Amino acid sequence: MDAGSWKDTKYGSERLVRLSDLLHRAKGRARIIIELKAGDPATLAQTTLEAIEANPGADTAVISFVPAVVEAVRRTIPSVAVGYLYSRHWPWATDHADVISRARAIGAHFVSPEYSLATEEFCSAAHLAGMPVSVWTCNDAGSMRSLADAGVDAVTTDWPDIALKTYR
Repeated sequence: MDAGSWKDTKYGSERLVRLSDLLHRAKGRARIIIELKAGDPATLAQTTLEAIEANPGADTAVISFVPAVVEAVRRTIPSVAVGYLYSRHWPWATDHADVISRARAIGAHFVSPEYSLATEEFCSAAHLAGMPVSVWTCNDAGSMRSLADAGVDAVTTDWPDIALKTYR
């Protein structure tokens, strides 16, 4: 599949990386967080399991906004940590007890809110419930420092160089 010509013809030979190939390349070097989006939950979970099984020792976690996908991954790949993504646009997003209850009900190992939702109060509540907090997507150093102070366990960013400088 051509993954580059939409940007410019000089990128026409760029190809999408298969998950199994990515896991193979990253083994021993990086943790890969796999976000599963739309599709049949059982098929998504099974396909992800096959890629993980083809790469023993790959460090992975799975995240999804879709409760049925989180549940399917938990059933199909019980050894992999699964996170429940949610957005500030969801009506229950600021109700800490409700967020944690929803995440637990679908078997999530950790909660993954949009970074603006990760207050110290929320992080404390999640940690008391035994759930780490992994936020998305924070791209500025000031917010990254505030998130660390609030007790966030992990940050997704588009700018890992900023994160490395901030957290060193």
